Parts: sequence; C-alpha cells; structure tokens
Amino acid sequence: IFARRGIPSASINWWTSVDERTGALGAVAQESVFRSATGDPLRIDRTASERFTAELGTARFATVYLPALDLVLNRLTLDPAARLTASTRALDGVAAAAAAARSRGFDVVLVGLPGDHQGGTAVIASTLPLRPAATALDVAPTVCALMGFPPSSEMTGISLVPGRPQPRVATYGSRTTRGAARTIDREYYETLRSLGYIQ
Repeated sequence: IFARRGIPSASINWWTSVDERTGALGAVAQESVFRSATGDPLRIDRTASERFTAELGTARFATVYLPALDLVLNRLTLDPAARLTASTRALDGVAAAAAAARSRGFDVVLVGLPGDHQGGTAVIASTLPLRPAATALDVAPTVCALMGFPPSSEMTGISLVPGRPQPRVATYGSRTTRGAARTIDREYYETLRSLGYIQ
C-alpha cells in the first residue's frame, strides 16, 4: 500500500513476496533467507535481521518476519534445555532487530502470534503510545493511521491511534506481485521440510 504511493518501503522474509526492487519497494523473499540459513532457525532470523537492517537506510516503512521462536517451540524436536536456550536466543534476536530499528530513528510495532497448537492471543508491543489492542487485526489499520493513510474497509480491525476515529476508504486495490510464479528449488524445499513446514 505504502510503496505504491511513493513511500520508500521494505518487506523482509514474508511468505508471499519475491526478491524485487521496484519503485519505492525493496522486498527480500523468504526463499533466499531460508536457503542461506541451511535449516538453522536462529540463522534464519539473523539473516532476515541483517537484510532488514540494511534496508533501513533507505526505507521509511519496513517489516521483517522472524520465525525462529515459532520454529523452536512448535516445529523442531528438541529436549527442554535446548528448547529453552534456543527460545532465549530467538527472543534476544527479536530484541536486537527492534533495537537496530530504534537506533535508526524508527518507531517499532512488534506483533507475536501464537504458533501451531498453541492457545492465546496476539502480543502487541509498540514504542508509540497506542490504545490496547483487541486483536492482531488491529495492526494494519493502526499502521495505516500512523503513516497518514486511512484504513480500508477490507481491514477488519480498528486503529489503535488515540483520537477520533479515522474515515475508511473502500479498498487499496487487489494485492499484486510483479514476480512470476516459479517452482520451488530443491534446496529451499529441503530446508522447509527440515524445519517442519512440509511433511
């Protein structure tokens, strides 16, 4: 939404993205991040964080997906001590990514969702003063409001920015990608399988 309207933006390690730099958008796809990590969940997060930090020099809005904690808690068979150690390291990595963004002058909104087979609701933390979130669906309209855009009617959540309610636009259009569909290469496939994403 933001990049298509000229705001320099970055998306790192998201499932539906492709490696591209078009207009105001710099995107790093999950395939390249996962492949370089060779099946190590903490390395996936480190690689994604490094690419994220590199993009902060030109972006005004940036997102990064850090899946290590989910992988450690829900997808890998580890003994309790190894799971605790890896979980702590994953959380340290999330804190380091947030600190890197803060050191570059960015405000940070951090969203943690329960993984597979876990109960509970999202955890949302922010360096901005926001009202308490009802659901993770509140993040998209909130970020739109923070960036100076009205949320669309397709966003079912509410803006958490204090003040009067924001008007909505009907839509920002369909999601499109410039990258063509491609076959997943064997190395990426094996990495996904070793991490429990594919049975």
